[in-house]
Amino acid sequence: MLASATPPQAQPAPTITVVTDAERSKLVERIDAVRTTATQNAERNTRIALGLVIVAIACGLAGSIAGFCKAALTAGILSICTTAAVGANNTLPYREDANSYNLVSAEAYALYLQASLDLHMTPERYDSIVAGLLLLAKRGDNKSIAGSPQQLDDL
Repeated sequence: MLASATPPQAQPAPTITVVTDAERSKLVERIDAVRTTATQNAERNTRIALGLVIVAIACGLAGSIAGFCKAALTAGILSICTTAAVGANNTLPYREDANSYNLVSAEAYALYLQASLDLHMTPERYDSIVAGLLLLAKRGDNKSIAGSPQQLDDL
């Protein structure tokens, strides 16, 4: 006696939910805004730090020349300016801020590439990128629109 075999039931294909192109585009724009702001802030802080170094070098050189030329008062004033410029460069956080903004810019660029290349982004991946962006915004300056976590709440 042969047993009748029933064909196996076909499993329904799994469905994958993806975010809309408008949501993904908005996310990419916000990431680019954070990256642009961080890059601009890094460049500004780098210019300030470099300017202080150049002022210190110029004042030190001019003070040395004034000392050789027997202009003691001028040499003394330039020496004080040199000390102030070096002290400001070492005390004020311009170099550290520039490095921090460069890091935020690089991380934002990595998020930008991930969001731009993921054309079929799942909601979980979208939430992961938004969480990374909010983390970067908290490490940013919290002053500009692009760097403020409160301005990114609508994502």
